[in-house]
Amino acid sequence: MEGAKRNPGAVALLVKFKEHLKFKHYAPSTISGTWDIVFKFLLWVEKTWDKPVRDITRDDILTYRNYLTDRGYAPATVKSHLHCVRLFFKWLVEQRYALVNPF
Repeated sequence: MEGAKRNPGAVALLVKFKEHLKFKHYAPSTISGTWDIVFKFLLWVEKTWDKPVRDITRDDILTYRNYLTDRGYAPATVKSHLHCVRLFFKWLVEQRYALVNPF
């Protein structure tokens, strides 16, 4: 991840999140797909704003949704991507890595 150089914390959080999904007995394909989606989201955040994950706002999420839509993703795919990112933020709040879930 190119962003790992500037924001190694995001990658570390994603690794911990992956371990959480394994602990919760998610299917390997679900874990892999969720990892890919959240990873791409984190790259997009870095390229767009270069700010820590904990500082993501609802407006940022809406901008990301528009970004996916503008790139031609089908509504069901956009929904799936946002679901994975929402799950990541839910976990961040539960673990107290973030104070607020932007969803």
